Amino acid sequence: MLRSELPPSPDRTFVTGLVTGLVAAGVLVHVWFAVLLAPLRETYAELGGKSVSDVVPCLTNLVIHPAWLWGVPLAGTALVVALITRRPRRLGPYVACAMLLASTLVVTWVMSQSPLGALADNIRSDVQIQLDPIAP
Repeated sequence: MLRSELPPSPDRTFVTGLVTGLVAAGVLVHVWFAVLLAPLRETYAELGGKSVSDVVPCLTNLVIHPAWLWGVPLAGTALVVALITRRPRRLGPYVACAMLLASTLVVTWVMSQSPLGALADNIRSDVQIQLDPIAP
């Protein structure tokens, strides 16, 4: 039996299975984001301007676009299938896929919500200005 034909250790199999499961869970969270964040495009369009790109920053426009919302879970599914079928011996590809999906989750959530936070800050400052007593 050649050294390359040895089966992977049980510890390595557990860790790679765990990371693959985390990547699959990240794909499911992205599908949930696709459903949850889909109405934001129309919400931001109602804030004014001719199109959504006139109202929100470029990165926000990207992450609330249907191609991103459904494309990232599709790409993540392809990554999970590749990890399961190819079964790389090194841990690097598993960790890279998990980090990539985690970063897209964070960017998608933060950038999709940033205009709402800015709007809330503007409303808060307007209310604060109205509540402040007029200085003599």
